[in-house]
Amino acid sequence: MENRFVRSLVGLVLVGVIALAILSMKTQWEDNSDKIGALIPPSKAKTAPDFTIPEIATGRMVDLQTEARKQPIVFSFWATWCGPCREELPKLQALSEKYRGRVQFYGVNSDDTLPVAKEFLAKNNLTFPMLLDNQHIAHNRYAIESIPMLFVVDTSGKVRSITEGYSIEASDRLPKVLDALLAEK
Repeated sequence: MENRFVRSLVGLVLVGVIALAILSMKTQWEDNSDKIGALIPPSKAKTAPDFTIPEIATGRMVDLQTEARKQPIVFSFWATWCGPCREELPKLQALSEKYRGRVQFYGVNSDDTLPVAKEFLAKNNLTFPMLLDNQHIAHNRYAIESIPMLFVVDTSGKVRSITEGYSIEASDRLPKVLDALLAEK
């Protein structure tokens, strides 16, 4: 009887620890919820969780923090089946061309197979680098619950802007965020 009680207690504690871990991941970006889509001041910005995942077109491994040291990064989590993602990606393509050499853009796909993702990119003339996160490494580190979800990371590796979902207003804000970030240098 006592043994069963101890096992039950340990089980409850374990469930509580797991629940707290999930809750803390979910709320890691909520401290800046009043700044969604805006530029977060450096003093309030959190370090971007690092990840290393392959680029879809080349298989080259991309490490977020290494890339961020070179220039600011914009990355958006997306999938081929996601309607708002399909609206956002052409806008990101245009911005990747406008900011070429000053800001690096990446798409992060964690829901499609390599052939499906490659076909989608070719059909839609998307040429900025896309990463395949089929093991959900980046997805889990950023506690992604919905897509598209867009992050801007500065050259010190801090998350400076977050946008959940897609809207024309959010799309129009991104160049302003990037211009302000680039002006800080």
